[in-house]
Amino acid sequence: MAINLDKFLEPSEIAGASGGVISRVFTVGVAVGDAVYQKSDGSVDKASAVSLTTSPAIGFVTALNTPSPGVAEVRVTGDANIFLGLTAGRLYILSKTAAGILWVSDTLNPAYPSGPGNIVQTVGVALSATALLICASPASFVET
Repeated sequence: MAINLDKFLEPSEIAGASGGVISRVFTVGVAVGDAVYQKSDGSVDKASAVSLTTSPAIGFVTALNTPSPGVAEVRVTGDANIFLGLTAGRLYILSKTAAGILWVSDTLNPAYPSGPGNIVQTVGVALSATALLICASPASFVET
């Protein structure tokens, strides 16, 4: 089992993030609040726990420029107040649903990454119903 570390941000990119935010060209269809991964060309697209092709998530889109495709602001560290329905104190992971997240203990959810080859990646801890403290971790396979 290998994790493609090329898809993670370099420490210098994170350190150079202005206020924890980086700018990246985005794929059409990406929206504010989406968990995104970095593609080989440096652009971002919707992340998913289905496979290493669409993960790991590097952060969350906080703003989009128009016209599309344009430049997305991606929060890679710190808190993002762009969500609805989170529960404060709960740990959230990347979902099998494109760009989505779910509570780590929501194992009965069909979008929970529990199948062979799925990725489990912690993405943050809820600070409130609308804010997530982003702490994206390296991904790991689920072996079932």
